[in-house]
Amino acid sequence: LKDLLLELDKNFSPHGISFSLPSLRLDSFTIELAKKVKEIRKSGLTFAVEGGSQDVRNFINKGVNEEELLGVIEIANSLGWKSVKLYFMVGFLEDPYLETSNIAELLKRISITFKNINITCSIAVFIPKPHTPFQWCSQLFPEEGKKVFNYLIGLVKKNKNINIRYNNPYLSFLEGIFSRGDRKLAKAVELAYRKGGRFDGWNEFFNYELWRNVFDETNIDVNFYLQKKGFDTEFPWDIVDVNVSKKYLMKEYEKALRGEVS
Repeated sequence: LKDLLLELDKNFSPHGISFSLPSLRLDSFTIELAKKVKEIRKSGLTFAVEGGSQDVRNFINKGVNEEELLGVIEIANSLGWKSVKLYFMVGFLEDPYLETSNIAELLKRISITFKNINITCSIAVFIPKPHTPFQWCSQLFPEEGKKVFNYLIGLVKKNKNINIRYNNPYLSFLEGIFSRGDRKLAKAVELAYRKGGRFDGWNEFFNYELWRNVFDETNIDVNFYLQKKGFDTEFPWDIVDVNVSKKYLMKEYEKALRGEVS
């Protein structure tokens, strides 16, 4: 990666184009890479942490620990970075408030350890996706997601160098439905379009009430798409071969529930 960055910089810096890394794996960030990034553009650094506790990180097979996270922030701090952004998701386990408390405690520990670094925590509702071990998981409803985000804000509000940003939970609600949706949703898409639904990825255009009305009018039960599924569930995407068997995904999900890392 560092060689690629240098080559890109050599070719494009004469044209006024610089490069930054939008999101990094903690276990791929080294002091050599940090120095190369700094040479090219010392923008903020973003790391995908995902979970506030080792239990959550083990659940999603995220092979990193808190010591590694503190280590990469130490590297950034030693090279003069003044801000880091950390990505988290919530809704993996049965108690999202416990997950959120763990995120808050981790943020506070980082805040105390690195008093001169501004920490931006970006948090979103976990959206289960097809062809993954988590396609059987449930998803938090938006009202619950919003409560969880506000709970996190309350937990860290006394820490001046921690800022919380969150993805619109109502947009995540829509994404979750369509991520594990089927052909029945086609009529909902068309009706939403006819009712004026456009550019839903932008908050200023997203109309949650429009979609709720559309689902009601087309007799679509959104609970069906967001609720937990059993291993006997036949998914619409089972007909698609991605060279990873459903049996393998089941085993990985069972390992996740036991906290075993692959």
